[in-house]
Amino acid sequence: MRAYGSVSPRLFFDELRRAVGSRAVARPDCERAVFLYERMEGARSRITWFIRILAIAAAIPFLCLALHGGWRMPSFFAGLGLELVIAMCLVRAHCQWNRRRKDYIRWLCLVHRRISPGF
Repeated sequence: MRAYGSVSPRLFFDELRRAVGSRAVARPDCERAVFLYERMEGARSRITWFIRILAIAAAIPFLCLALHGGWRMPSFFAGLGLELVIAMCLVRAHCQWNRRRKDYIRWLCLVHRRISPGF
């Protein structure tokens, strides 16, 4: 069984139990894997949320250009600034997801090496 970020802990440990046979997988290992997986999925949902907000925010500067009077240019630049802030939040959320994904994969690899025969 290869450890990678998109495999759920349940599938990983079921496959590991089948491969190992009578050796039992420790419950704390499973609980830790579930915890890390849920953290990773939480970060992924934040990325999705930021992408949706960024798509909406991308239209704001162009809608502001339709305004009349003195609010036209200040609101345009405020919309561009808002878009920049959301993009920076998206990059930060992606970095956080990447770190959490690596932690999850590292944990699965460690459990796999400790339990599997021949290592």
